[in-house]
Amino acid sequence: MGCRLLGHHVLRNNSHFLFTKYSHFQLLNLCKYKSRLHSVCEWDTCKIHFMGSGCHYCSSKLVHSHKHCALLPRRIVSKHAFATFYPLQVSKHLIKRSSSSVVKISSSLLLHQQFLDSLPDGIQMAFAYGSGVFQQEGHADITKNMLDFVIVVDDVESWHRKNLALNWKHYSALKLLGSKVIANIQEKYGAGIYFNTLVKFKDRLLKYGVISTRCLITDLLDWNSLYVSGRLHKPVKLIVQPDSKSVMSAMQMNLQSAVHAALLQLPETFSEEALYITIAGLSYGGDFRMTFGEDHNKVVNMVRPNIEHFRQLYEKILDSTEHLYWHRGLGRLEQPQSHVARFHHLQLLPKTVLLSLQGQHSQAYRNPDLEEVLRFYAHDTHCDEAVARCIRKTVRKSSWSQSLKTILSAGIRKSLVYSAKKMGKMVQGKQKPKESINYRQQ
Repeated sequence: MGCRLLGHHVLRNNSHFLFTKYSHFQLLNLCKYKSRLHSVCEWDTCKIHFMGSGCHYCSSKLVHSHKHCALLPRRIVSKHAFATFYPLQVSKHLIKRSSSSVVKISSSLLLHQQFLDSLPDGIQMAFAYGSGVFQQEGHADITKNMLDFVIVVDDVESWHRKNLALNWKHYSALKLLGSKVIANIQEKYGAGIYFNTLVKFKDRLLKYGVISTRCLITDLLDWNSLYVSGRLHKPVKLIVQPDSKSVMSAMQMNLQSAVHAALLQLPETFSEEALYITIAGLSYGGDFRMTFGEDHNKVVNMVRPNIEHFRQLYEKILDSTEHLYWHRGLGRLEQPQSHVARFHHLQLLPKTVLLSLQGQHSQAYRNPDLEEVLRFYAHDTHCDEAVARCIRKTVRKSSWSQSLKTILSAGIRKSLVYSAKKMGKMVQGKQKPKESINYRQQ
């Protein structure tokens, strides 16, 4: 049944509004509750309402309204349009209720969905991140930047086996050894993620990393590598929302841990920008690539154009964090520099950081109790340096091991090309003075 959408349509996700236009195409709806397909609407100026976690398609008597409806993520070819339309899967994070009933969908979001459609089933979560998605200072046109994805799956070996059948060219020579070897390399070495790099898709270059749900949850909760968990400290574009409550809970815990770690390294009074720069920099401190392959202003360039996105990510946590006072109108935050406040934040750090603090302290004191160690650092005015040192140690180890693994997963030629691009960014960055954090509001 034909459906014509006229003019601009609006989709509001958790970061910003996105825009595009469409002509004639057929839009189908998959009713999960009744397990059948039916048309969404049949009138010319169709509007789609999203309400809460469910959905309601108006002005079509053929459509039932209940919370089990979701758009069918399948290819629908228009008889009247030159392009192919890929409908998006409805999720409570991707689509929020807004005052407008008109839906906007961006071409970039469609490109992301098209790429995921080219991959095997079994994706539990997927997000895009980096300068190919969010504007950064020094990047006038983000469409010229590489797209970065992280794909989360339950069964790594099974997923790689299917992906080898579908996308053989994405892999390096390791594909000749089979999916079992690839899965073993992914799980046993580096940060538990396997990257396919410099993949060409619809005139764009992209790279995507595959990580298991188990490894993701462990990194989010414990910061054992701070690799994917560090990427999730920054705003990302969530394309496939996880259904697992364990993953959702771990993602929230990861953000809370980032706030506590940052507050331990910040002074009594600081700006909102300084907080986000400190949070974003957690996963870069100790990374050797920041010395040999990245723009030294990368963190500042990443945060400044995206303050609003960071605020949306952290505002609820900042409102509920103890020993923190947020003056929203002034863009300034205050915290007491007391041992009570420091002890509170120390207790809520991830396990890897706590064990590292304990190991650091045990060099001077034999077999110290963890609570005793935390009380020691809570009274130590150099607590910030100790916490930063432990986090850098984790990042340094994972960045080296993951980079060595990427040489295998990408291959020698792609690794050299990718490294050359990074070195080019570093050279451009060194032509500008290194910017320091301004703790006061501008």
